[in-house]
Amino acid sequence: MSSQALQEAIVSLDPAVFRAALIQASENTHSISTLHLAYLRICLETGAYEDAVPVLETGFYEFSSDSRATVQDLVHKETGVNLKAPKDSSDQRHGKEKLTVQHVQEFLMLGAIVYITLRKFTEAQLFLEHILTTPSSNAANGLMVEAYRKWVLVSCLLNGSVPKPPRTANSTAMRTVQGASRAYEGLAEVFRSGNKVRFLAEMDVGINIWTSHGNLGLVEELLDQFPLFAIRTLQKIYSALPLDTVATHLSWTVPETRTYLQTLIATGQLNAAVEQRPPPPHHASTSAPPRLLILRFFTDPRSGPLATTEAEQQAVLMAQAGRVTELAQDVRVADQRLATSRDYLVHLRSANLKSQKDQGERAGMMAAVMEEFDQGPVPSEMLAAEDGLDDEDMMGDLP
Repeated sequence: MSSQALQEAIVSLDPAVFRAALIQASENTHSISTLHLAYLRICLETGAYEDAVPVLETGFYEFSSDSRATVQDLVHKETGVNLKAPKDSSDQRHGKEKLTVQHVQEFLMLGAIVYITLRKFTEAQLFLEHILTTPSSNAANGLMVEAYRKWVLVSCLLNGSVPKPPRTANSTAMRTVQGASRAYEGLAEVFRSGNKVRFLAEMDVGINIWTSHGNLGLVEELLDQFPLFAIRTLQKIYSALPLDTVATHLSWTVPETRTYLQTLIATGQLNAAVEQRPPPPHHASTSAPPRLLILRFFTDPRSGPLATTEAEQQAVLMAQAGRVTELAQDVRVADQRLATSRDYLVHLRSANLKSQKDQGERAGMMAAVMEEFDQGPVPSEMLAAEDGLDDEDMMGDLP
């Protein structure tokens, strides 16, 4: 079955059935296949981003064709649609069903785009980092360059600045990637400075770059996030301040500022509260004085609208500990599977043969040297030189 025919067959399926088959196969084998990639492509083409999330949240620990076969069997069982290629098809003969590194990188890139569209920037950043840390022989491909550019913008959206590249990324490949992304690094530096005028100028200069790379939406999102990071800067300095001061800092009106702050608080982006301070008791006016609006920040996670109880924090820690234990078990299983895989055994055999060959060459060299010594006495000049050195050393040690 060709790639075009495969996509047509997938589109004809009930998305819920196909997604269930993917998730069930992944849970059974913990492996990713080209069918997972085909499903993500369909989700992006049809705009079904939420349907892609359950597949993206599945843990993958190996790359194998077993997962593809399992998905095909499950789909055929539930719907009667056969997604398998005939044994004599060109796809089967040329090995197009085999999963490659580029397939995995594309899967991660599409997953990152899904998360960006859904505004789940933390998950998107993780997927992009997986692409950057792909093992490579000091070389970078186009997907790594695209991932780095998006990673710079997403990191700014999350933290206001760009962290250092992951330590596990290939340093030579990262230099190549960074060299092709200077415009993005410059834009990120201007964003970190908080100068909105400079950012608008930088954004306008590189408008053709952001558009041609498909990253204009992320750049515009950075522009929209300027007020949020301005407020976070105030949070680092003040514990509370009048709302009209915040409005002046943002160049907004007080009602606009209050509405924006309430949105940030409701969506969990800011642990703060807008309070009304009562007027002073000695106010002489007969009319009721206006109450002063105060923005109060909460740095303690146990207080404020985003406060969590100790029981909730304990539950989060227990869930993380369980996740770490599960990952450790999966790593052990993966190591055991790798130690018995055909590719690893072939590599081990080649390494042993090379080691034996090197040992044989060293043994041959030693035998040749010993044979030269056995053929005659050591030249007297060498003995005299050695005796002279010994005498000089001994004399040098005397007081």
